[in-house]
Amino acid sequence: MNQNIPKPDAPPPHTLQPNTPRTPQPRLAGFSRSGLIVFLVFTQMFGMFATDMYSPALPMMATYFSTNAAMVNLTIAGFFAFQLLGMLVFGPISDKFGRKPALLFGAFLFTISSLGCIFAPTIELFLALRLLQAIAGGAGSVVSMAVIRDCFDGSTRENVLLWMQAIFVLGPIAAPLIGGQLLLFFSWRATFVVLTILGAIGCAMTFIFQESLPAELKLSGSVLSSFRGIPQVFKDRAFIWFMAATMACSALPFTAYLMVASYIYETGFGLTPQQYSYMFGLTVAISALGLPLFKFLRPRVNLRHLTTFIICVFGVMGVAILVLGLRSVWAFFACVAIIQIFGTVIRPYTTNILLGMCTRDIGAASSVMNCSFSVIGLVGTIPVLAINSGHAIGVSILYVVGAVASGVLWIGLLRSRYSVPQIKD
Repeated sequence: MNQNIPKPDAPPPHTLQPNTPRTPQPRLAGFSRSGLIVFLVFTQMFGMFATDMYSPALPMMATYFSTNAAMVNLTIAGFFAFQLLGMLVFGPISDKFGRKPALLFGAFLFTISSLGCIFAPTIELFLALRLLQAIAGGAGSVVSMAVIRDCFDGSTRENVLLWMQAIFVLGPIAAPLIGGQLLLFFSWRATFVVLTILGAIGCAMTFIFQESLPAELKLSGSVLSSFRGIPQVFKDRAFIWFMAATMACSALPFTAYLMVASYIYETGFGLTPQQYSYMFGLTVAISALGLPLFKFLRPRVNLRHLTTFIICVFGVMGVAILVLGLRSVWAFFACVAIIQIFGTVIRPYTTNILLGMCTRDIGAASSVMNCSFSVIGLVGTIPVLAINSGHAIGVSILYVVGAVASGVLWIGLLRSRYSVPQIKD
């Protein structure tokens, strides 16, 4: 017998619907909204810091472990792959057992694996511990989004997502800087000492955190049955259509740009590594302007029109890079900066809309959203990395292709019979 069948007066267990009343917001160490935001931001940092703070130490790792660069690079590539696995696993698990157990297990696993990396005697053991660290890092990004849906509604949730987006923007700047400064005074192990401390703090904060998923909304049945929520999410065509239309333009070129930016600035434009770090950091810092820009536009512009405009911006800037950006480093920088600003604008409100369409299997829906962004980004990275030169051309083409794909999907969604809150009711 299927134990997931709800009571007659309850909503179906695998349904994505517009906003419904949520449970009261939990409290964290005597605080309500502010304390919870601090906690969620902290959980989001795990995966980001485990990659970006570690990257400055890569050159010395091959020497220490007496191995080749390919094996060391596998500790980064493998991390991304297993982080996706963690995202897929912890979302449905949090629907079954609750957000707190999932976050606590993830934080504990992250702490133990980070501690193990400090004392790993071989590159093989180090790699295995990095993969465990990656799985644990996937828990924070997925479950924290589900907690946001559990605890906040409407404009309040949108504001929380703006704060989360700020961390998403500033994290890639802060983490490598912290990692680089540590290497000035300590060995590569210092990075994992800091990650272990962060993990331990995360464990302590999770103990304080109050469960946000009510007992009556937890899935019954076997653990395996909780993973049925993922294919059920894909059956909601409005959810998937809107997600694909708004992610294609931003996600497709996002990872590719991060991977080849150093080649573009250093090999393509002849900048030094130090100059590249300044240009890259300045680009990310400027993208933070998207946060106040969105706050300004939100009460003045219809989200349907704003989304259409942003998709067009991505396409126009992609063409501008092909026409102007290949000739001048500052033209390329300006085009990418504009793209990054509007990428920062579109993510919070589209994520808010997607979360608002969920009533059950929120963890599974969060898994689908996070994994989709990462997978789309990896798909865009493959052809760009395959090019030995001309990375700037590859990235610009991805911006255009992503915008065209988003445009086609967007027009199709607007003409369809499907309803999307705040966009097409």
